[in-house]
Order: sequence, then structure tokens, then C-alpha cells
Amino acid sequence: MSELTEDHERNAREIEAKYQAKLRALQAQNDLRRKTELHELEERKSTQVHTLMKNHEKAFADIKNYYNDITANNMALINTLKVTAVHILFLQAQLLQKNRVTRHAILLFRYFA
Repeated sequence: MSELTEDHERNAREIEAKYQAKLRALQAQNDLRRKTELHELEERKSTQVHTLMKNHEKAFADIKNYYNDITANNMALINTLKVTAVHILFLQAQLLQKNRVTRHAILLFRYFA
């Protein structure tokens, strides 16, 4: 009976060793699959971050250009208005001088008339 028990135990040890080897192989395979999937996930994440950053930089540049254009247009308008204001002041001074001359001429006309 002991021979039968020994055969049974040896057979059990062989089966256990065989399945332990299969278990280690499956664990290694699962670890490799997990590492590969993790790497692929990191690659997708990196690509998405890069895409988002490029989109953000483009949007920022567009907004910056938009406000720079507004500022440039406003500065041009301010300069135009300054020139117009100076021209108006010059015309106003000319009209005031003509008005003084005219009033002076009227006074002289009344005085001598």
C-alpha cells in the first residue's frame, strides 16, 4: 500500500509542478500584456496631451492676433482723431481771427460812417 501511496504522492507532485509552471507562465503572460496595455495607454494619453497643447497654442495665438488687431485699429483711429482735432482747432482759430477782423471792420465802418 505504501508503494501505491508513494506513486499517488509522486503523481500529485508532478501534477502540482506542472500546474505551477503553467501558472507562472500565465502570470508572466498577463504581466507582459498588462505592461503592453499600460504602455499603449500612456502613448494615447501623451498624444492627446500633445494635441490639446497644440490646439491651445493655436487658440491662444488666434486670440492674441485678434486683440492685437483691435489695438492697432484703435491706435490708428486715435491718431486719425488727433489729426482731425488739430485740423478743427486750426480752422476754429482761423474763423475766430476772421470774425475779429470782420468785427473790427464793422466797428471801423460804423465809426467812419
